[in-house]
Amino acid sequence: MNTNPINVNNAGSSNLLGLNPVNQSVALNIAGLSQAERDLANNVSAPDYSGPLSSANSASDNYANLTRAQYNNYITNVVPNYQILLDAASSPQFVEDSVNRSAQAVDRTFGIAQGQQERNLNSYRINETQRQKQSRDESFGLSRAAATASAKNQTRFQAQDAQNVTLVGGLSSSLNNAGTN
Repeated sequence: MNTNPINVNNAGSSNLLGLNPVNQSVALNIAGLSQAERDLANNVSAPDYSGPLSSANSASDNYANLTRAQYNNYITNVVPNYQILLDAASSPQFVEDSVNRSAQAVDRTFGIAQGQQERNLNSYRINETQRQKQSRDESFGLSRAAATASAKNQTRFQAQDAQNVTLVGGLSSSLNNAGTN
């Protein structure tokens, strides 16, 4: 009977996706991952299942060894990364950072729109009175305040929803209620 170990390694590959390094890099770029996420994925090696499997063992022993190797891979590679995700998702700073980013985006957008409107008025050589300019500025200010409040509220809701999905798994409430609006 043949007692040579059976190598069920991922064709000699030592990366997360089982691709050669160039193809894995392309796949990770297409997935839209940040550089830090790509670096993390590139440093995770494919599990080594070349251990005590052999044709001399029974199928159930080989299956048990393979399952044990998969579990050890899960504990080594997945659990630490999942813990990082859970820590980030459960941080109160996550929601606050998201809300601040949305407020900054609204401010940038309204600043651009206000500048564009002023350039348009200047291109037509329209001279506004001080009262007209003040009225336009007040209108922009009110619109900006309403848009900022709306963006903050929506972002807060979405960030909290993302935290809940991350912590408990499953579909987000926005997806569950998609057909009810």
